[in-house]
Amino acid sequence: MNYIKRWRNEVKSGGTAFEKWNRIETSTYEKFCEARKDHKCIKETNIRDWAMQAFQSFRDESFQFVASHTWIHEFKKKYRISSRKVTKLVTRREIKSMEEILTDAKKFQTVI
Repeated sequence: MNYIKRWRNEVKSGGTAFEKWNRIETSTYEKFCEARKDHKCIKETNIRDWAMQAFQSFRDESFQFVASHTWIHEFKKKYRISSRKVTKLVTRREIKSMEEILTDAKKFQTVI
């Protein structure tokens, strides 16, 4: 009989804690994949915000969740996500075709 009470409470609260953690994780990963498809820069703060948005969908006060640094680290490890830093930014102004480079070189040579 104790199981029935517990199951009823779990159904009322939206599932077990494990199911809620799993939903938060899958929702966060789906948003991550969408952002990657759009070639957006994703930082740990974005992952934290997405996880907290997914947590807000639960209206259960007994379920506590914090997107801590450890949780983010484990999330990134599970889905094999690594942070990268842009070390050199190439702007459109710096990108030239080979023809433009050759014409500029000829102009420079004729001036001197």
